[in-house]
Amino acid sequence: MLRQDRKAKNTSDEQLVQLFSQARREGERHAVDKCAVRLTALVCEARQQGLCAAEVIDLLQQEIESMDSKGGAAWN
Repeated sequence: MLRQDRKAKNTSDEQLVQLFSQARREGERHAVDKCAVRLTALVCEARQQGLCAAEVIDLLQQEIESMDSKGGAAWN
């Protein structure tokens, strides 16, 4: 392998690392957006039903259990 070939390979490796890092950041932003939407829907539901604090806690617990049971599918 020539020196210039190694340099080209290193550049392509760096580009892959950057691409994966960008994809990870975008995935994290997407997950945060999905979580915010779910929490907003729960807040709206709690307000519309006039839930007390204990009922809101129960509602959150139900949502957590639902997300746990669905795994990654809960975010789709």
